[in-house]
Parts: sequence; structure tokens; C-alpha cells
Amino acid sequence: MKMENQLKRAIDTDLSGVRLTEDERIRLMRCAMEGKHLKVNQSNRSMTRKIRWSAVILTLLLLMSVTAVAAGVVYYGQAWYYDYYYASYKENNPEQYAAIMANLTEPTTFAQQEDDLVAVTVQDVSWVPEEKLMTLSVRISARQMEICELHPMMNLDADGAYMGPDGPIEPGSEEHLEHYLWTDEGYGPVAQMMDDPARQLILFDPGTLELNGMPSSYGYNVIRVEESDTQDYLLCFMECHLDWLDPLYDEQQRAQMVDYPGHAEEFEARIQAAQQARKLLAEQPEDVKVTLSYAIIPYEEGNDAALYGKHEERIVEMLIRTK
Repeated sequence: MKMENQLKRAIDTDLSGVRLTEDERIRLMRCAMEGKHLKVNQSNRSMTRKIRWSAVILTLLLLMSVTAVAAGVVYYGQAWYYDYYYASYKENNPEQYAAIMANLTEPTTFAQQEDDLVAVTVQDVSWVPEEKLMTLSVRISARQMEICELHPMMNLDADGAYMGPDGPIEPGSEEHLEHYLWTDEGYGPVAQMMDDPARQLILFDPGTLELNGMPSSYGYNVIRVEESDTQDYLLCFMECHLDWLDPLYDEQQRAQMVDYPGHAEEFEARIQAAQQARKLLAEQPEDVKVTLSYAIIPYEEGNDAALYGKHEERIVEMLIRTK
């Protein structure tokens, strides 16, 4: 199978001459993955080749479940994410991790607004009010993979050093006049880093996340998975903060009004939305309506106005059980 051959090539190339036990191999992969997750903080920005992420993922899954990979049944949900990709979370936040895993489930209903470019699926969710958290994992794939190549918007100019086509740039600096795309093989000009520059590059950018109508802050990470040269997709892992569940949230917003009177309307709107969201949750405590918006941005070389302009957003809606 192509997946197994790809795995063997990566191991032969990247781990040649190194003798590892299976436990050592897993620890090495974890370190590699955490380095990728913290790429913004890395001091080494050279073009040194790294272990391909698709191969790393397949290695871990093969070590854990040869049967599943051989059958082509691959599932990268939150259990995989927190156990292997982001293993430091489990180590540094054991109570939150245990609560997330204990409440892990699937949405009871799910609907995606019509979208010709991508298919979006919510894989699993976890409602953890005692930790004021909700987590979810989302899979995004291009509907026409033969002509479109999908990457995260966050991986375009991830270093923040793009200066525009006209510069200026300081001699010897890491600033660049053309867009750079970050992939599992490093970074560089977009066309050079794409799997197939003949395809149209499209970029996934998550937008707002609302729970019972309450806009909620969240952190996220997007991982690109390649199963073959033409089969790839994104995994978006989101951690939503439920500070609005606490009625003290209203008082905190009122205190902000005093400090920032010019934003009083914004703070008042947050209070009203939080009160309405809590009211709906009290009336129907077993379900929460979650709405996620996103944009798919076609990349056009040299057209920054289109890249950074306003883009039409699509939404996915789901109902999750809280008990």
C-alpha cells in the first residue's frame, strides 16, 4: 500500500543508522511533534529537512494499531491529539485532560452550510463546564482534491516577516518580499512548498465560535495530514473558554466598562449575550447549540488585496449534549 511505502521511506531516510526501541521511537516522535507545534518559538529557521508529518502520524498509528492502518481506518480525534501530538498538555494539565477525555462524545446533530470548496465534519466534542472548557476536533477536506490543494491560513507567512512585494527589507534580515508557506518539510515560497503547484491553493481560516448565541474566545491548532499525493485534509483542534458560564462574568465586564468607557456598548453586548446563553442552558440543560464560521480563501500570487480583503464566511452548526 502507498501509505505503508511512504512510512518505510520516511523511517529509512530520517532515522537511518539510529537504533531505537519502540518506546524510544514513540518518545522521539512526540518530541518532533511538540517541536512542530511550537514552531513560532523555534530559533532555527533554516531549511533543514524534518520528518514528514504524514509519516510521523502514520508511524504512531502503526505502532499502536497495525490492523487499523492496514485496513485504512484512520481516526485522528482528540484522544490522539492530546495523547500524542500535544502530549505536554496531558502532562501539564492532568485534571483538564482527564475531564476532556471523560466527556468526549460526538455531536447529536450536525449541518454544514452549502460549500462547493470544502467538506467540514466535526469529529468529536467535549463539554467540560467544571473546567470552563469545551473542546472539539474538526476535519476539513477539499471537495475537488485533483484541482485544489488545502492548507491552513495560519501556515501562510507564519513568521510574520512578509513585508509586501515592495519591501523594504533590512540587509541580512529574515524578512521576505514574497509569501512563504509552512509545511511539514520546512518553509519557502508558496509554489515551491505546495505538493502540486499546478493546483489552486485554498486556505482555511476559522472565524467566530458561538455557544447558544454567545461569541466565545478559543485557541486552535490546525494540522495538515497527507495520506497520499492527492489525498490530504486538515484537522482543526479547538479549545473554547466558557468563562461566561459564571455569573461573575457580568461583573467583570462591568468593571471593564469603567476602565474602558469608550467600549461600553461592546461590554454591554457581551453581558446580554452571556445572560441569554445561560438562560437557554438553564431552560434546556442537556443541549448546547454550537455555531462555527470559517472562510476558504483562494490564493492568488501577487494579489494581497484579495488575500487580506473581506471573505464570505460559511457556517457549521451542531447540537452537543452536556450530560
